[in-house]
Amino acid sequence: MTTAEPVPSGTPTGPVMPALFLGRRVHYVAYGTADGKYPKTCRLADVTEVCRDTEHLGEPCAHLLVINPTGLFFPQHVRFDAGGETPGAAGCPMADTHGNPFRYCRCGWTEATQVGGTWHAGEGCEWA
Repeated sequence: MTTAEPVPSGTPTGPVMPALFLGRRVHYVAYGTADGKYPKTCRLADVTEVCRDTEHLGEPCAHLLVINPTGLFFPQHVRFDAGGETPGAAGCPMADTHGNPFRYCRCGWTEATQVGGTWHAGEGCEWA
């Protein structure tokens, strides 16, 4: 699908994906390096094509033009990720420490973060 028509999105149980159309400006989450020299970070990207990801139940995906400080990158079939936190146990005795100062808890809670190699709208982005 290469028209400027928004793609219907979202699932009843997960976050709703913003409208995806040609030319939309989004954030691409760069993976970073395993050794931590270059951390995971967001890069500015433009949608160059809207498609369906056949490996993931036909959900909408995008081909992007990613703008890096050192050049351009053209990933294809990039999926959306809202980056929601993983809830922990309801009766966690340390729930007041979730996110301050810890990024995870033994009850199973982890802070919200986007997965590398995905895109998101950019509002409220931790790297913006």
